[in-house]
Amino acid sequence: MYYIENVDRKLFIYTIKDVYRLEASMQEIEKMTADTDLVRISRTCIINTDHLKEIKQVKNSRLEAVLDNGEMLIVSRKYLQDIKKVFRRDLS
Repeated sequence: MYYIENVDRKLFIYTIKDVYRLEASMQEIEKMTADTDLVRISRTCIINTDHLKEIKQVKNSRLEAVLDNGEMLIVSRKYLQDIKKVFRRDLS
């Protein structure tokens, strides 16, 4: 699984080959995935950091997560600390 995205109040899971519809809220998914490699990067997106290739700054001081499949997702500065926590936990 690469990421989970909320589009028009519907959740979708993006995998290597398919996209699946989820019957849950972002908050429910976030609670179920606490202390895992899944981390929220914006109001509408949770990524699997196992597939995170880089986070880069793009114009207008925005941040972008680049996954190993080439997908690019906007990272909200509000959630940047959550991503850093996952990496600190992995180093421990």
